[in-house]
Amino acid sequence: MYHLIYHKSDKTTLDKEVLPLFSKMDVGAVEIEIISEQNWQDGDVVLSYLNHQNLRTLVKAFLGKEWCLGILPHPEAAHISKSVGTGQKIE
Repeated sequence: MYHLIYHKSDKTTLDKEVLPLFSKMDVGAVEIEIISEQNWQDGDVVLSYLNHQNLRTLVKAFLGKEWCLGILPHPEAAHISKSVGTGQKIE
């Protein structure tokens, strides 16, 4: 299963620009504010559409979990995208 994590301030962009790119996949969108409530299975893929500050919160939630992390380009996380080689655009 795929879980796309976002901040509520990015909801409009997520709905219009990001989620359509995953229309052929089973992807559930989850706000970062409720990440600690999630009880996903080991091996689930967590896709991050977060700025650098919110990505830190997500990384802390990963402690002790066996989830796979994918980092999508975010306009407010250019340094992270550059560091992990995801590029600047989500296309």
